[in-house]
Amino acid sequence: MIDKKRFYIFDCNNKMLGNPFGYKTHGAAQAQTSRRGGTVRSYIWHAFNKGKIADPNTTLVYSIKIGELV
Repeated sequence: MIDKKRFYIFDCNNKMLGNPFGYKTHGAAQAQTSRRGGTVRSYIWHAFNKGKIADPNTTLVYSIKIGELV
C-alpha cells in the first residue's frame, strides 16, 4: 500500500524501485539514487540504457514522486 506522505523512486519505465514502503523525505530518496555502488542507482541506469537502445529519444532517467501523486 502506498503511503500518501512518503516519497517513492521510479525508473524511466515508471517501475517502482527501492524501499517498497517509501522514504520519509525527498532527500532520503535522492540519496539512494546517487549512492555510488548502490543497487537503486544501478537499476536506474540499467533501465535507462536499455530503454535508450529501444528509443533513442528517451530523456527521463528516474523520478521521485510523493505518494499522493502515484
